[in-house]
Amino acid sequence: MQRMGSFLPFLQDQVLVDVVLLDTPAVMGLQETQFPAHRVVLARNSGLLRSKFANLKDGTCKIWELLQDTNTASSSTNSSESGPAHYMLPQILHYLYSGAADIHKGNVLALLQAALLFQIPSLKSQCCDFLRVQTDDKNIFALTAAAEDLGLPDAERTCIPYV
Repeated sequence: MQRMGSFLPFLQDQVLVDVVLLDTPAVMGLQETQFPAHRVVLARNSGLLRSKFANLKDGTCKIWELLQDTNTASSSTNSSESGPAHYMLPQILHYLYSGAADIHKGNVLALLQAALLFQIPSLKSQCCDFLRVQTDDKNIFALTAAAEDLGLPDAERTCIPYV
């Protein structure tokens, strides 16, 4: 991730907002959550958002539609994978604005999945580094399966010495 200082105050104060991310369709019976944001900050570090914002006309980005489009276009991602990305959206936004992620055992796989979906290489790298450090004989089979499911051959190779 390119570091130019934290843009977090802009997110927190909602200064100069020019896009609103919507995470859940209201028709699903769930409360729609809105995340005011800044296109330039998001596009700077997310390949997916950069490509989607190029054609965005009204300033509203429906994340569930964006993820459906991504799942349809991606052969390595199945449709059930958009779920964690929805729940990780606040953490993804925090990372895109600050460059900092709170990675721990309870969220690393969902955060990694979201990093892959949103095409954020620096966050993917941090998650993979965290998993490398956490790999041991107790979790090796679960991590190998997760690496395979997410299409991460480097992570699978890291796991092989433990098997």
